[in-house]
Amino acid sequence: MLDGLTLRKVDERFKFLSLMIFGISSLEVMDSELHLHPEQISKERVKVGFKVVVDYLDRFEAALISLLLTKRGLTRGVDFEVEAEIQGSRFIVAAKPCEGVDKVLNVFDKIRELVLAKRYAIHILDQWRSRGNFGKGDVDDALNIGYRILRERTQAYDEPCPQCGRTGSAQLTDRIREGEFIVHVKKLCCGYTKKLVIPIEIRFMK
Repeated sequence: MLDGLTLRKVDERFKFLSLMIFGISSLEVMDSELHLHPEQISKERVKVGFKVVVDYLDRFEAALISLLLTKRGLTRGVDFEVEAEIQGSRFIVAAKPCEGVDKVLNVFDKIRELVLAKRYAIHILDQWRSRGNFGKGDVDDALNIGYRILRERTQAYDEPCPQCGRTGSAQLTDRIREGEFIVHVKKLCCGYTKKLVIPIEIRFMK
């Protein structure tokens, strides 16, 4: 089990790298977060004409959405609002329906999908630490492998079935073993199965 300090480092690096992928400044997100103090947020009900577009956000997620909406030319208090819920520890975003809001939510959904890569990285780091292979720079290495796992996993899910050619859902199951991350893929169209084997000891093989 990883200690709290390592888990915080994984979370911080994950946020930084994920924002970098989408060309978003972490400093801008931090500045946006400064405006999310509960005493600065309207406690009123959602304004007439506004609709709750996403809820149960943590501070980072709320600040990120607020920033992205602002970058789209929308004005807080006029086009959208961020409001506190659950004693200020969680937030909701309400907005007037428009194309800009839809595009921001699309980017946000993609960033949220990357959370799976963080989970993979934590499992990888846990295995490395249990074997005594843990040192400076390992968090970034584990996250890079986590992103690779997510990319290959998503591709296997989305690609047409090699057996019948149809595009549809798939059942994915993951497991980690010494030196490898394994994804079992079962296409629900005709039952075709395949196995992805992704090395997780790359840095020690250099």
